[in-house]
Amino acid sequence: MGILLLVSGIYLWLPRDNASKAGFLRIRLNSGSRVLMRDLHANLGGVLSIVLLFFLISGLAWTGIWGAKLVQAWNTFPTYYAYGAKPESELTHASLNHGAEEEMPWNLEQTPMPHSEDKEAHDHSKMGHEQAQSNSSYSIDIDQLIARANQMGFEQYSLFFPKSETGVFTVSANSMAGQVTDPRQDRTSHFDQYSGRLLVDVTWEDYSLFAKFMAAGTSLHQGDLSIWNKTLNVFFCLAFIVISITGFVMWWIRRPSGSFKLGVPPRFQSTGVWKTGLVTLIVIAVAFPLAGLSIIAALLLDWLLFSRVERLRLAFR
Repeated sequence: MGILLLVSGIYLWLPRDNASKAGFLRIRLNSGSRVLMRDLHANLGGVLSIVLLFFLISGLAWTGIWGAKLVQAWNTFPTYYAYGAKPESELTHASLNHGAEEEMPWNLEQTPMPHSEDKEAHDHSKMGHEQAQSNSSYSIDIDQLIARANQMGFEQYSLFFPKSETGVFTVSANSMAGQVTDPRQDRTSHFDQYSGRLLVDVTWEDYSLFAKFMAAGTSLHQGDLSIWNKTLNVFFCLAFIVISITGFVMWWIRRPSGSFKLGVPPRFQSTGVWKTGLVTLIVIAVAFPLAGLSIIAALLLDWLLFSRVERLRLAFR
């Protein structure tokens, strides 16, 4: 719904007549408190609309419907590209996350894990030889694996252990988990737990275009890139707070005093269908299904309840 409010706000902000042109990109300090609130609300929102849209889209990556069920599924890393004929586990990369803590890259979470393939060769190599006692339950030395990760260029990273006989060792450094601040340095590597062979190596270059946008967007959204990123984010947040407060104050000044009416603006004079608004609603409803359901629910409530109950109809005038 935030995107719907943003789009409708931009429409109201763009100059259409003399009244709207008078306050376009201007703050009128001597025209009364309501005009001042309107100018602050409209111009701040209009100028920062692209920034606000970016924050809304990048923030939607964490949502359970649009982020996880739709967009994340469309941009999941293509396993056939890296795995080829390699067997895939029933577990996904999301199984490496600890609870609600996001430790794996966004576009890898729904991608199946690879399998360790060298168990048979490893078991065959042990035939006729006495197995040395070891404190480790894995076939490769952990110190060697860490040294291998360091040689590959990993600095700060997470090491995930196999969860089964066919599981893999995973070394991951990514901006989602905070090991790196630049998402272009994201890297996730899987190693066979028996031979130590590198099975899959996923880097920024392997991400889809939208996955790159979401990885970069997450870092910018959280202010991870630099002190300037954090400073600008604080400024934008304060500006959005001002937009919200001025919108409420503007309504409070305009509302009918001494009554329970909402005080909505007057309807358009045209009795025809507002084609631009209708197309906009359809596009938003298709791109964001929950917003579409909210729009349908609001229309149904208006038709079934607010337009039929006299007290409610008067209150929402």
